Amino acid sequence: MSASNFLETRLLEGTLTGNTYTAPANVYAALFSTTLTDAVSGTEITGNGYSRQAVAFAVTGALAENTGNITFTCTGNAWPTVRAFALFDASSTGNALYWTNIIPISVQATENVVFTTDSIQVTAE
Repeated sequence: MSASNFLETRLLEGTLTGNTYTAPANVYAALFSTTLTDAVSGTEITGNGYSRQAVAFAVTGALAENTGNITFTCTGNAWPTVRAFALFDASSTGNALYWTNIIPISVQATENVVFTTDSIQVTAE
């Protein structure tokens, strides 16, 4: 996954200028119907049961992996094709932390999008 512009700036400020960055207490996964860049400005999925999902991570060395399944459930009509995934510091709005474009996923009514344990990996390079 790539770091967002927001996070890159906070990390640079924190390590090089003494400005502090407080990590969020919780991290939330979000799905997008558009591809993303470091600005993470795109169209997040809405409606039909969609909501951001809380994610827990374990860090080993320079690798962070999700510690449980992340499940998004479509409860109404189909969602637009999912093209990207991002991690945020809030359950709605908030700041994007990391993002990645994914192989498009077509989501029909009553289907789930599931990211299994250890499938979301963030590396420090």
